[in-house]
Formats: sequence, C-alpha cells, structure tokens
Amino acid sequence: ARGANAAVRQAGRQGMVFLRFARFYDRMNTSQPIVTKSVTSGLMLGVSDFLCQKLQNTGLMSDAAQHGDSTICLERTARMASWGLLVNGPIGHLFYLGLDRLVTFGGAMGVATKVLIDQAVWTPPLTVIFFTYEGSLQGESVADASQTALQKLWPTLKANWTVWPLVHLCTFSLIPLNYRVLWVNCANFLWSGFLSLQAHTPVAEAPTHREVAKPPASKAHTLRRVQTSSVP
Repeated sequence: ARGANAAVRQAGRQGMVFLRFARFYDRMNTSQPIVTKSVTSGLMLGVSDFLCQKLQNTGLMSDAAQHGDSTICLERTARMASWGLLVNGPIGHLFYLGLDRLVTFGGAMGVATKVLIDQAVWTPPLTVIFFTYEGSLQGESVADASQTALQKLWPTLKANWTVWPLVHLCTFSLIPLNYRVLWVNCANFLWSGFLSLQAHTPVAEAPTHREVAKPPASKAHTLRRVQTSSVP
C-alpha cells in the first residue's frame, strides 16, 4: 500500500510539472508565437538528429557500430537545429496561418483541400530548400546543393506521402491553429531524423545540364564524318 501511495504521489508531482510547463508554453505561444514555435522546433529537430545518430552508431540504422564509429557529429545536429529555429518554426507558423485564411470553408472538403495544398504545393519546394540549406552549410556551392536536392526530392516525397497525409488529417481536423506547429514538430521528431539521414546520404553523380542537353550525333552525320576522314 505504501508503495502504491508513493507511486501515486510521484505521478501527481510529475503531472504538476507537466501542467506548469503546458501553462508556460501556452502563455508564450500566445504572446510570442513565432519565437516560441521557432525555439521549440529548433530544440526538437536538434534532439531528433542527435538520437538518429545514436541509432546509427548502435548499428540499428547502419553498420557504423561494426566499424567502431560511435562519434556524434554535433555540427550536423546544430545544422538540423538551426533549420528548425531559423526556417521550419517561423515559416510553419506563417504557412498554417495563411492556409487557414486561404481555405475558409470547413468540413471534410476543407480538411482535404488543406492536406492537398500542404502535400502538393508546399512540401516539394520546402524539401528542396531543406536539402539545399543542408548542403550549403556542409560547404557545397548553392548550385551543387540545389542539384543534389533535386536528385533527392522524389525519393523523399514518396516516403513523405506514406506518412504526412495521415498526420495532416489530424492537423487540420483536430488540432487548434495555435498548436499546429507544436503538433507537427512532435510528428517531425521521427521524420526529421529520416530527413537528416537523407541529407547526409550521398547520391550517384548525375550528368550536368550540358551533358543532358547535348543531342546525340545522328547516324547520317556520323557517316559523313567517317567518309570525310577517309578521303585522302
């Protein structure tokens, strides 16, 4: 009985701490929404990347542990946190605010329209910006980082579309506007680990735009060249 009472008291104290934090977050989210959402996003994405690296190093996500590589790259974690702080948090706040003003009708059609806009209009360019941002901070030129981002876009979108439409059905039907960035950050806790892993996975070298645009020589042109070269 004493053990049960102690457990109840401990749970009560933990509940009070959580309640105080929730009230503090609510006050800050009302008075300083962009700052609050930016800081929250930065912290959660940074922690997500840190844990992702820990999983990689234990061999659960790669064979890094077999090679004795257990180093945590704090620069990588800082890059991910800066994305949340400087881009994902503030832009997310403005996007969800603008989306609610754009789509004024409710019901199932309103939710479906918001999900469609988020996934078809908003997500592709944001994904390209993310990979370009990551590549640039790793020392690539903006042009090279953009090229890499475009190569990674389609595989990332295919994975994205297996997760986020369901998440955003809840986002736009159940979550109040003021808490949508927090909700998305919670869902992002796992997804951002995947994004960070994608950002640090090399892709096969693609041909340059000149190589792609250069037309192949026609058979007739090749034959004329051979005939010309054979004339003494």
